[in-house]
Amino acid sequence: MAALRQWTYEIIRALVDDGRDPNPVVVLAAARQRSWSLAQHGDQPPTPYRHHRLAVYLAAAYTQVLSPTAAAGDYAREVLDEAYRRAFRDNGIRMQHLGGCGAERELITEQFAAIRDELADLWRRTEAAAKPGWWRP
Repeated sequence: MAALRQWTYEIIRALVDDGRDPNPVVVLAAARQRSWSLAQHGDQPPTPYRHHRLAVYLAAAYTQVLSPTAAAGDYAREVLDEAYRRAFRDNGIRMQHLGGCGAERELITEQFAAIRDELADLWRRTEAAAKPGWWRP
């Protein structure tokens, strides 16, 4: 199940990065050409069997949500957690580049402060999403 969840996430992430709506029909269509990144034959399209399993997984994910409103917090936390990890990784790479290219201490320090503020904002938003009723004004 974890592989299906990760594969689904990869496809949705790629669709969003391309500016496309990741609705289930589009996700399934994209899945015909995109295997899970950790699949044994990840460079080849998935087998019809794997594609069918994804279709069943997506159908269950969309139809078994008892309360979309109640689940919104869980979804928001998952998205924000992943955004935090991605920002941490990307900013870490940026800091390595600054340290390796001979950047001035002031620039490195300014960048560090900006990164700290960005990560703190993502942290606060994730924590806020953990509280009941966070989506209400």
